[in-house]
Parts: sequence; C-alpha cells; structure tokens
Amino acid sequence: MGTASRLSDETWLLILEQLGHRELGRLACCSKAMYAFSNHHELWKAILMEEFGGNFHFRGSWKDTLLESKGHRPTEASKPVHMGWFRSNLLYQSWICSNVSVDETWIETENVDRRKGLSLREFRQEYEIPNKPVVITDVVTEWPAMGKWTDEFLVQAFGEYKIHAGGFLFDLKDYLRYMEAVSEERVDDQPLYLFDKEFARKAPSLLEDYRVPEYFQEDFFSYLEEERPDYRWLIVGPARSGSSFHQDPNCTNAWNAVIRGTKKWILFPPHITPPGVHPSVDGADVATPVSLVEWFLNFYAESKDLECQPYECICKEGDLLYVPHGWWHLAFNLTDTIAITQNYVNASNLKHVLHFLRSKNPGLISGVEESRRPMLATLFEEKLRESEPHLMRQLDQDEAKRREKSAASKRLASIFTQDNTTVDNPAPAPFRFCF
Repeated sequence: MGTASRLSDETWLLILEQLGHRELGRLACCSKAMYAFSNHHELWKAILMEEFGGNFHFRGSWKDTLLESKGHRPTEASKPVHMGWFRSNLLYQSWICSNVSVDETWIETENVDRRKGLSLREFRQEYEIPNKPVVITDVVTEWPAMGKWTDEFLVQAFGEYKIHAGGFLFDLKDYLRYMEAVSEERVDDQPLYLFDKEFARKAPSLLEDYRVPEYFQEDFFSYLEEERPDYRWLIVGPARSGSSFHQDPNCTNAWNAVIRGTKKWILFPPHITPPGVHPSVDGADVATPVSLVEWFLNFYAESKDLECQPYECICKEGDLLYVPHGWWHLAFNLTDTIAITQNYVNASNLKHVLHFLRSKNPGLISGVEESRRPMLATLFEEKLRESEPHLMRQLDQDEAKRREKSAASKRLASIFTQDNTTVDNPAPAPFRFCF
C-alpha cells in the first residue's frame, strides 16, 4: 500500500464509505489489502440499506444481496485469498464478533431473584420500592401469545403493514427470512433488530394475546392518552442481536416478557456506569462497543472484578424481567427471540420522572415529537393534579421539605466557608502535589 499504509484502518473505512459498489469492486482488484477492506461486510450493508431500505431478500451475505437486488449475478464461491503480511485488528474484530461462539462463562452467572406466586404487596415491598430487578416466572406462561405467536401467525397479523428494524421498514416475512439466514451463516456482527412501537396499531389482535401484569397496571402516563410518550414495543431478533447498555427513557420503569427464545441480561444499578460505556455529560449520547459480542469479549471479565458486581440473569420463554428506573442494562439474544416490553410511571418512580421532565434539556426527553417536549412536564403535571390530587400534594410537601433541608445545609456550610482573610491572617496557600 506504500504511503497509504500510514492511514489507520478506521480512516480507510471512512474513505471507502464514500464509494459505490462498482468502485469497491474495482478497488478490490488492486491489492490484497484493498481486497480485504473493500469486502468488509459493513460497507456493502450500508450501500444496500441506503438504496433499498428494507426492500430486499437476504442472500447469505450483504454483498451478494446488494448485487442481486441490482439485478447482477451474485459472486461465485472462490478459494480463500492468502493475505500474506496483511493484518487488521479492526477487520478481525468484526469477523470474530460474527463467528465466535458464546463463551460458557458469559451465561453461567444468574444472581437476579426468580419468583413465582408473588403478591402485589410483596412485589412492591421487595422489589419496586427498593428499586431492585426481579424475574417473574408464572405470569407470561398464562398468556395466549405463548405458542400462538409463530412466524406465520405474526405475518398474517401484520398483513400489508411493514415493521421497523434497524431504522428501516421491512415486510415482516422479509425480515424473518433475513433473521433465519443471519442466524445460520453468522455474517453479521450487528444483526438488524426489530423494535416496533406501532405494533398495536398495525396488528391490534396481538393485544388480545397478552395482559399487562397486575404489578405494572398503575401507569400515570396513561392520563396523557394519545399525548403520552412511546411506551410499548414488539421486539424480534436473531441470535446475537439485542440492545446495548442504556437507561430506559424518561426515568421510567419497564418490564420485558419473553414469548419465544432466550435472552441474557446484564444490569448495573444507576450509580454504576458499566465498563466500556461512556455517557456524555448531559446524558444525550452514550458511546458503547460496536456490537454486543464485542462488549462481552473486551469488558465482561472486567465487570466481574468490580466491587459492585453486575446483576445477571437468563430469561427463557415465559419469563418476565422487571427493570427498575435508572438501571443500566444490556439484553443479548442467545437464540431467535420474540418479546414484548412496556415502560410505565407509577408512585414508585413518579418523583424521578417529574424531576427528569422538569429539569432536563427537552432534547433528552424521548418518545414524543420534538415540538411537544418542552411542554410535556406541564401537561403531565396538570393531568396528575386532576387525577391524583392527594399524591401530588404529598409530592409537593416532600419537595418543599427537600428544598428547606438543602437551604439549611447551604447556610450551615457558609458559616465554615466565610472569607476571614486579613492582612494579619492570610488565607493558607492551597495544597498541591508536586512532582
């Protein structure tokens, strides 16, 4: 590559992202290094998604899928190219994340309580008030959705409506075909994940097949009716897909019920930022490893050395996980999965939600149109004062006491920090480490 070898792998991929499929094909003929870079699957995936969105039939690789979508003959299988001296940690990382098997150590720890026969009072006292996760094992098993939500049933239920996956619109049958192929071939270290917030409008019959458990039926956001933030999603994905570390929106609590498949969960309490995760100061952005497998390869062992151990569990078909507000969590699909999740606000987290909506930059509020975000807190409070006047009076009193206590603490602190500096009594020089 000559002087071009001075460029980092990341820079080369940024350059190649500007090219079309013909240019990538020609460049692949120039050298072994360019062959490796130009065949990177993420480049072909990006071109395909930009040109066709979700309107494609997956053909085993992103390159072949793009070529066939354009009416070209897919590439024929050829002998592997011996790369000689060429090495790229970046390309290798992507390949290994697509092909490495799930390590047994990643799934052997389960330290989240698993409960059945849990009364509403027990749930609130033992988990909701302490803000602690729990797996509930005997609720989802009673839903009609169990055993009913086959691929064929869901395709029929959605009819002509498209679904959202990876930021694009798909016919559900096309997405399911992709999901099957990517699970078998392991060609994608970041599988597209179906996360559809409009499933109830597109396939309303699905609402008849599950029921919000009694533990989560109190939901104050429901007072907003059509004005409420997005709150429920149908989730479908292949093995190795999932959601990277995040905290749920607007300080809401959440529950996630597995209808089919198996999920690995890792959770950290609100005050512990997971290793490898770097949120911005205002919380608007969170930098995480590119793929879930990459996090497990590079940071899972480190998480086990922390003084505060992560909470871990595996949710199988019929399990439901309660995720308290503010908790960092990652969900990693060990198999093809179908799940339902909902976020909600009740008495346990209402003060946190109100504080978030009042004090945060409106840009951090999610689930509503940008133009409505600045007024969401006011509208929500108005609805609460109409429907929950006693609760709101109690919160007002608690807030007044908090402010009074804070003011008293500041007055006390000021007594000890008054500037008594005089000529005869100069302020001491600040202490510094010197090396």
